Amino acid sequence: MKNSSIDILDNRASERPIKNLYGQPLIVLQKHFVKYLQTQNHYKFGDISKLVPQRLKMRWQTKENGIDCGVFAMRHMETYFGGGSRNWDAKFAPESVIF
Repeated sequence: MKNSSIDILDNRASERPIKNLYGQPLIVLQKHFVKYLQTQNHYKFGDISKLVPQRLKMRWQTKENGIDCGVFAMRHMETYFGGGSRNWDAKFAPESVIF
């Protein structure tokens, strides 16, 4: 939590606002995480409560693939260590049209 951020890793390509995509559950998750940090007397709980979640743009985001979400989620957990998407590569190819 050296460089704290709330990064949303979602393989779905969308221009919709974060609030419309994820709604209240995202706010509840952040509040519960902050409460947990408070119970542990972690010094960062105040900073994290003020963070604004950011949805990362990734070159492999998909418009048509609604089936492989679990594969994307597992690979994202294996390869993402923070720092945004600039230097991150999960080794997925960009979505292409298959005939």
